[in-house]
Amino acid sequence: MKIPYLNLTIDKDEKSDLISEISNLMSKGRFVGGDEITSYEKALEKYLNTKNILGVASGNSSLYLALKTLNLKKDDEVIIPNISWVATAHAVEIAGGTCVFADVNDDLTIDCSSVERLVTDKTKAIICVHFMGIPCDIEKLVQISQKKNLKLIEDCSQAFGLKYGEKAVGTFGDFGCYSTNCMKILAGLGDSGFLISRNELDHKRIKPWLYNGVDENKQVVDIELCHRIDTIQAAILKFRLSKVDFIISQRKSNALKIIKETNNNKIAFIDSRERVYYGLTLMINEDRARLIDHLNKYDIEVKVEHEPCLSDLTPYKSHKSEFENAAKLSKSIVNIPISEALSTENIDHIIQSINSWNP
Repeated sequence: MKIPYLNLTIDKDEKSDLISEISNLMSKGRFVGGDEITSYEKALEKYLNTKNILGVASGNSSLYLALKTLNLKKDDEVIIPNISWVATAHAVEIAGGTCVFADVNDDLTIDCSSVERLVTDKTKAIICVHFMGIPCDIEKLVQISQKKNLKLIEDCSQAFGLKYGEKAVGTFGDFGCYSTNCMKILAGLGDSGFLISRNELDHKRIKPWLYNGVDENKQVVDIELCHRIDTIQAAILKFRLSKVDFIISQRKSNALKIIKETNNNKIAFIDSRERVYYGLTLMINEDRARLIDHLNKYDIEVKVEHEPCLSDLTPYKSHKSEFENAAKLSKSIVNIPISEALSTENIDHIIQSINSWNP
């Protein structure tokens, strides 16, 4: 019984529905632009109770386009968490700025105290990451950004469907950046993403950047590459949006069952009362490699997301950083499968395998 970390196979019923969506587009002969994209964006705005959403080619594009509005120069600093996927850091540097790496809390979200220590007169923005579907202390981050006159960008790539109180994440800051690639909670059949702009002027400014700086009147108004979402991805994502609440609910059910029935004092879970389950993270202070080997032996695929710290990567070793807790956590965490595609037998097997581990 091989249990993949994330099962991307498509069942028979959904396959039929998706083929129907694609077939309709083939009949129209429209694969870029069109009503499908506008319809998808409007559906997202309704689901997230917000406005000014633009579908884009990837989560990377979403972050980059938000940062481009800041007109960053090399000495301009953007504070980001020291544990994240490299796209968060790369977007800052490609947009012209310099990353500064803040430490993280025990729940893997950015440490607001570290952020406050790192703010200087060169700081232009903060990017917070709702890592593994766990919300940052967004109210505190809003306070810091307003007090210091900084832009706040939320990286929500792992947090679709997450609310902080009554509001969706991505709607607190100046920008909300989402990935909807095939590994995410709302998942396309390839790369895609979307961007929320709180300011209508930013929204209008970004629109031409989606297609090489060409505006709605076919005039070239700026220099940019192509960041637009494919029509096929928009149609697929709109269809899957109608089912995403079930996915969120099933992942939560799987994760909570594992947490409840795990009985091994060598292991702790990183969890939060309010969250969505992009993944479920175990923390073990020693013998992580042996635990990974043990789970692999029982045909359970696991992932480490992410090691090393961003400030340890070759391009960023000279950048300013705080990392004490991040360094400890990055060597102690491992993520296990909780996909909505898992069967009851899969979940029971994962629990039994964890419980049987005795280093």
